[in-house]
Amino acid sequence: MGNLLVFLLTLGWMPGNAGSETFNQDYGTCRLQLIGLKCIVTEGNITADAIYFKIDYGDYAEEWPKSRMNMSAGAYMDLREVNSIAIDGSVTFNMWDDDTFDPDDFLGSAMLSCRDAGAGEKVASFTEDGAHYKLYYKVY
Repeated sequence: MGNLLVFLLTLGWMPGNAGSETFNQDYGTCRLQLIGLKCIVTEGNITADAIYFKIDYGDYAEEWPKSRMNMSAGAYMDLREVNSIAIDGSVTFNMWDDDTFDPDDFLGSAMLSCRDAGAGEKVASFTEDGAHYKLYYKVY
């Protein structure tokens, strides 16, 4: 039991926050470089998905890109030309399919963290609403 308590304390756990979903540990600032987006399965069956992200930085959020990325099954979009972004600890990417005549479809969420700095290429999967996408990125 003593080793478990030491382990939990090193992760930032304190008595009284057992119900919190994250430890909110400060991993400092880092840079996030997007590499590519791969569509395995689209959400829509008739037309290509019009993909965009709602990026949540914690204290504010933004939509990216301003023009949608039209993706069909098997498509790959190279994102290496996109400037890297500075993040403070972590950032959450929420993927959406822009629908013209009904509400946009939520395709999933992924938290990208500075704790992955130096770990090489990473992959975040988005699999909600029948879709399957993979976002490739690096943190440094």
